Amino acid sequence: MTIRHDAPADLPALIEAFIAVTTEHDPIRRLARIAAIRRFYDERAPKTLFKYFPDKTRRIETLRNNELWLAAPETFNDVFDCLLSVDSEQILKDLRRQADEKRLPGENSRVRVKAQELAAKGIGEMRSTFENVRQTFGVACFCERCDSSLMWAHYANFHRGFCAEYDLKSVTRHPLMLPVPVLYAEDRALLTHLDIDRVRPEAIAYFIRSLVTKSAEWSYEREWRIVRDRRTCEKTWDDKKHGVSLEFPTPVSVTLGCSADDDFTRQMRDYCEETGVALYRMTIDPLRYRLNRERVL
Repeated sequence: MTIRHDAPADLPALIEAFIAVTTEHDPIRRLARIAAIRRFYDERAPKTLFKYFPDKTRRIETLRNNELWLAAPETFNDVFDCLLSVDSEQILKDLRRQADEKRLPGENSRVRVKAQELAAKGIGEMRSTFENVRQTFGVACFCERCDSSLMWAHYANFHRGFCAEYDLKSVTRHPLMLPVPVLYAEDRALLTHLDIDRVRPEAIAYFIRSLVTKSAEWSYEREWRIVRDRRTCEKTWDDKKHGVSLEFPTPVSVTLGCSADDDFTRQMRDYCEETGVALYRMTIDPLRYRLNRERVL
């Protein structure tokens, strides 16, 4: 099953549920949100997700150790990824409206001036908090397909690396390992409202919305993302590398790129023989611009 990433109207409830899981302190309400997300997985999500890796021995060791690296978004290759986009005029208009509603008869324009000061202060706090959030959340990226030539070129060292396939049910057994599909659009996620009494929750919510919204130019990736707050993995967060390595399931299969060399192929075959993981290899279709996946082991 494939998610229609070009249909944002179909997915807002899922995004809001995920935001609630991330920001909700009440355990009962959090469990209810997690249950809603799991229903979405059962009804609409693909059975497996893929992750592309370069041809590095340490990546095989990552598989062998059942680990997953989640990186802070500041390390990503899309310059628009998780950038704060603020509609200052709309925020000011909203605060002025609230000020006008509260203003008593006879009061002068000082209330509206105060609203403008609050807007400037709130936006400044939001920018600072958002940047902190951007550096203290870890993200891991997955894909719905294993046969994308662009993905192999961009993320697997020009077809020399490999692609690991993970069973979604195994991944989501952990209540904080909840992948969310990325939405592709022409417009960026935009901050148009600001509650100056809830800056951090608002920053986290906006961060997640911006995290799962990307330019339509990236739609070929058909991407899903796992997001974890530093506070849920404090002991293992690496400040120098800006990310965290967490326990993750064994893949159900591994696929080598069509240009993987003999030495890397041997290393990957050894891993698959040791673990019982299925091994495939991509081959170039003789007639079409297409990659074919063939079983090796």
